[in-house]
Amino acid sequence: MTGDGCGGSSPPSDTQNGENSPNRTPFEHAVAALPIPTFADYVPVVSAAVTDGTRRAYGTYWNRITEHWGTRHRPHAMDRDLV
Repeated sequence: MTGDGCGGSSPPSDTQNGENSPNRTPFEHAVAALPIPTFADYVPVVSAAVTDGTRRAYGTYWNRITEHWGTRHRPHAMDRDLV
């Protein structure tokens, strides 16, 4: 079946699942408007939230990620890039 997912035969509109979708909740609209932090923005937040032992264990990796990918946003770094 093609269409709007409700048994109709018309194709979905461009905004059906997009940014201005009437199907989104107010929370989804608010989350979509938030900026995505870069690794350089986020790694210090994570580092501050963990124990000293965790920071010692992972700190060198986090520093390397920040050095190489500091300006990248997490969704743009694919899991295959992290291996």
